[in-house]
Amino acid sequence: AVRAGKGLRSVMMERIGQDIVVTLTVPSDLFSLLPSPLQNGGLINVYPLLFQQGINEFQSIAIMQRSELCKMQNLINRQSLGDLVVYKNLLHQFKSQLGYTDEDINAHEHGIQILKESVDDEAKNPFAKHVDILASAACCVRMMKGGRGTNCKSAKDRTSMSVTLEQA
Repeated sequence: AVRAGKGLRSVMMERIGQDIVVTLTVPSDLFSLLPSPLQNGGLINVYPLLFQQGINEFQSIAIMQRSELCKMQNLINRQSLGDLVVYKNLLHQFKSQLGYTDEDINAHEHGIQILKESVDDEAKNPFAKHVDILASAACCVRMMKGGRGTNCKSAKDRTSMSVTLEQA
């Protein structure tokens, strides 16, 4: 979860039971605009998901070798898709409080369907690159007003490849 805080440290992490809470310091003028539950230490739940798809030559090698890692990607993507559907359903329960219109709800459903088709295609042919999963997942998360990131081990070539793909 995330908590808004005031103080000298810009980011603080602590473990509370099985959970990790990240406290982000916000300027006083912004802090005063937050709802009172957040000003009093209330938590903002975070729903982390991982959609994975290799896009460089190492993925090509894994595909040529029929690596089990290709199948593992689909298991990860399938689990994250299920979690994203649960999150979407939560959003839809509170659609009026969140300001979502029926058009927004239809867009969410359509985006999830496109992502599901991409993940299903990956399951049928795990030994191919399915970069549309990355684009579909990014689109869904953005539509649901979520934050997202792109990363790789070195944060260089593969990250830039993925960001370039998304920008295109």
